[in-house]
Amino acid sequence: MQTQVMILSSDAVFARMLAIEFELLRLRVVCAAEVEEEMTAEVVLLDLDSAMPPKSGAYRHMIGFTKRSATVGDASGRLCSLVLRRPFETRLLCDEVMSLLGEASRQGAQEVAKPLERNRTSHAVRLPDGREVTLSPKEYAVFSLLLANRSKTVSRERIAAQIGESSSNKADVYICYLRKKIETASHRMIVTVHGAGYRLL
Repeated sequence: MQTQVMILSSDAVFARMLAIEFELLRLRVVCAAEVEEEMTAEVVLLDLDSAMPPKSGAYRHMIGFTKRSATVGDASGRLCSLVLRRPFETRLLCDEVMSLLGEASRQGAQEVAKPLERNRTSHAVRLPDGREVTLSPKEYAVFSLLLANRSKTVSRERIAAQIGESSSNKADVYICYLRKKIETASHRMIVTVHGAGYRLL
């Protein structure tokens, strides 16, 4: 089975911490201090301070991280699509990796949420993990908009307009309501794109 995220670092504790974050997103992760001949991954996270990059054919995308204060100008840094300075927010890294992986690589991408039934006061929806949840008309309107634009960022203003509200703050409110109903501790479905809006995974 294809590894989705490979973490290359001699800092085993930090690498394991990152791995846990991605495993919570149901991604297939491997940690290593160096790359063996047959190892490949869709996204490689490279510790520029301690690891050598794999051969270019072993990955589709590579993101680097480093403790260095100077601009990374060496060959390894130039191979990366993004270089992050430690410490960094792991949530931002997760969002970037999920964006790089794309729709086809995500767990459950072959099955999307399906509407079950609707009436004037509620809408029943079946989620990819088999759960059935009941949404209010406005929650359903927000969910439908995100679903129609799956993997794309939808602005707060557009979400507010979808539910007939003029304030973009209302978008945050209904996203919060929706998250409480459709997400679990181990399965995040809605990503906040800071300064831009929200995206459904």
